[in-house]
Amino acid sequence: MKLCFVTAPASSTTEENSITLGVLCLLSQLKQYHECHLIDMSVLRKRRTIDNIENLLNTCVSEIVSLDPTLVGFSCMCSSFPIVVQTAQRLKRLLPHTHIVFGGPHCTGLENEILNAFEFVDSVVIGEADRTILELVRWLESGKKYCPPLQGVSIRGISQQTKSFFNTPVELDSLPIPLYECLLPSEYPELNSMRIDLPIPIDAGRGCAAKCSFCATRSTWGMPRQKSPERLLVEMDSLHHRFSKNYFAFTHDSFILNRQNTEHLLKVFINARHSYTWGCSVRADLLDEKLIEEFHMAGCRGMFFGLETGSPNVKKAIGKVIDNTKLLNVVKYCLSHGIDIITSFIIGFPFETEADLQMTLDLHKRMVDLGVRNSMVNMLCPLPASRLFREGYDIIYDGFPPNLSSLDDINLQVQTLIQEHPNLFSSFFKYMPRHISLLELSIVQVIANNYCSVTRKFVPLRLKAQTNFNQLV
Repeated sequence: MKLCFVTAPASSTTEENSITLGVLCLLSQLKQYHECHLIDMSVLRKRRTIDNIENLLNTCVSEIVSLDPTLVGFSCMCSSFPIVVQTAQRLKRLLPHTHIVFGGPHCTGLENEILNAFEFVDSVVIGEADRTILELVRWLESGKKYCPPLQGVSIRGISQQTKSFFNTPVELDSLPIPLYECLLPSEYPELNSMRIDLPIPIDAGRGCAAKCSFCATRSTWGMPRQKSPERLLVEMDSLHHRFSKNYFAFTHDSFILNRQNTEHLLKVFINARHSYTWGCSVRADLLDEKLIEEFHMAGCRGMFFGLETGSPNVKKAIGKVIDNTKLLNVVKYCLSHGIDIITSFIIGFPFETEADLQMTLDLHKRMVDLGVRNSMVNMLCPLPASRLFREGYDIIYDGFPPNLSSLDDINLQVQTLIQEHPNLFSSFFKYMPRHISLLELSIVQVIANNYCSVTRKFVPLRLKAQTNFNQLV
C-alpha cells in the first residue's frame, strides 16, 4: 500500500529545516511492509524557491496527487495547524477516496472537534501513534467497511460518528531507530553541518511528571518514560556512522526522571568512553554540583531550562516552583563546567501583574549577564489540553501569528477559520491580561529578546502605547 506523510513548516522565521522525529519513527515501522513517502513542506519551500503560503499549499498538494497514495498522514503542531487544514482540504477535493489522518501533539483531546469541524478528515490519531498507525493501515488494507475498535484513534463512521480508544504507553526501547536515512543530508543542516549548535535530535523519552498548568505535555504523552542508556548509545553510534557527527540533542521534556536513574545513565555513558557530546532539557532545581560534574563527564555540553517566570506568585499559580537563588547557582556552576545554557521565560499569564512581569524580566537579564548564550522571552499560547485553559480564562484574537507560527501573514480566509474554531486554533489567541495591555506585553517581549541578542541594553517595564518603538531598539 502506498502511504504519504506530510509535515508542515515549524516556523516562518528560521532558515533551517526541522527534523520531525515522530514521523520518522512511524516510517521506520511502516517501510517494512509498505511504500512510504515523506513530504516536508519546509524542504519543499526551499527546493522550489516558494515565497508565499498559497504557492506552497498548491505545490504540496500537487506532489501528493502525483503519488496517488491510499493514506495521507498529516503531522499537526499548533503553530502550523492552519496550513495542515488548508492542505488537507484541497487534497480531499482532488483525491476524495484517499484516507486523510491527522496526528501529532496538537490533536489529542481535540479529536472529536476536528472530525466535526472538518469533513475532509477521516481519522485522528490520539497520543502516541507508533502502534495505532499500524492497526489503522492494516484495517485500510483489508478493505473491510466495518472497522473494529482501534486503540488510540478516532474514525469517522457511517453516521458521521466518532469513536475513541486511548492507547497504553509505548515501550520506547522496543521501537526501531527513526528512519533518518529517508532525509537528504543536503537539505537538513543537522545532518551535514559541523556547527555544534546544530545537533542531530534523538527521541530520548516522552511524557512529563510535572503538573504545570499552562502545558499540555503530560495530557498528550502521559507520565515520563525514557530510553535506556544502552539504547541511546546504539542510536548515537548509528547516527555517527551514517552522518559522521558527534553531537546530539536528546528530545525529552523530563530528562531527569529521578536521581537513581539519571546517575545510572550517566555512569553508562562515562564507562562507554565515547567521544559524543549532547544536550538535553532538565529541571534546573533537580541539579546540584555533583550531578552537574557527572553530566559533563558523560558528554553533556548543553542544557535547556524552562524557567517560565521570576515571580514567586506566578510560579505558585502555574505549579512550577523553582527557587531563584538555587537556580542562579546552578546556572553559574553549569557555565563554569563548560555546559552551555539556554533559558526560556513566558509572559502573558492572565493573572500576571506588572510586578510579576518585572521580576521575570529581571531574572532574564541576570541570565544574559551571567553568560547564558540564549535566553528567550515568549508569549504564552493557550493550549486546550492544559489545565490553565480549562480554568476558563478569557482568550482574545489579535490577528497576529504566535511566536513560532509558520504563517508570515494571516489572510482573511485563515482569520475566519481561526475565529470560527477558537479551540482548534487556540495558539493563535492570547489570554486576556487583567493588569497589563497586550501592546505593552508585545513591546516588552521584543525589547527583552533584543537585549539578549543585540544591544545588551535593557528597557524598563513602563512602556506606553505611544512610545516610539524604533528609538527603543
